[in-house]
Parts: sequence; C-alpha cells; structure tokens
Amino acid sequence: MPLRYADNGLPEKSGLYWKRGVIYVAIRVNEKKYVYCTRTDKPKEALDVKNAKIAELVTHEAAIAKKGSSSWTCLKTTLRTWNGVSKIVACT
Repeated sequence: MPLRYADNGLPEKSGLYWKRGVIYVAIRVNEKKYVYCTRTDKPKEALDVKNAKIAELVTHEAAIAKKGSSSWTCLKTTLRTWNGVSKIVACT
C-alpha cells in the first residue's frame, strides 16, 4: 500500500509536519505524545528518524513497564514506512 502525500509534500497521517523549514514528528506511544525535530527537510529521512524514535520509545516504555509490574504489559504503536504500515507490539 503506497503512501499518499499531502499538498505540503509529506505523507498523510504520518505525524510529520513542517516548522521553520524543518520536518518535525509527533508520536503517540501508550497515550503519551512525544514531539521531536528530525533535523532534516527530506521526507524519507524524516520517516527513518520517526521509526528509530518509535523503536527507542517502545523499548524504553517496555523497560519501565517491566520494572514496575510483574504482569505482562503490551505496548502498541504503528510504524509508517515507504512500503505501507506495519504494527509493532512489544510485550514484557
């Protein structure tokens, strides 16, 4: 499933947006919103930064969940890639 692009040149519903000529990303993991500057103006590089940040956040949240609880906790989020969408679920 190929990505659709908005008039601003960024993939639709990707969480990417322009601010001062640079692409920023808004990510939600476990109902928490995180905003990061991608330090690039290229959409493909910005998606790569987004995917790396999601992996980092999921790992961090899983470690916190594991430390604070003895029961199984699953963290869900979505990666949007150039080929389509894939879901990540990390369970601890």
